[in-house]
Amino acid sequence: DATNGTLIAGGNGQGSSSDQFDLPADLSLDREGNLYVTDMMNNRVQKFLIDKSSCTKK
Repeated sequence: DATNGTLIAGGNGQGSSSDQFDLPADLSLDREGNLYVTDMMNNRVQKFLIDKSSCTKK
């Protein structure tokens, strides 16, 4: 089980606000690492810009 993490989308209960989902069905990442989430009951696809400043390349 994960004990640490960062919430990047949703987390504010079910609904239609930009920080909520109502039946998220699928997700995808683009080449820049941005997250796209399909929200079926809100008839939308939301794009979330991912902060990559804390990522390191080894």
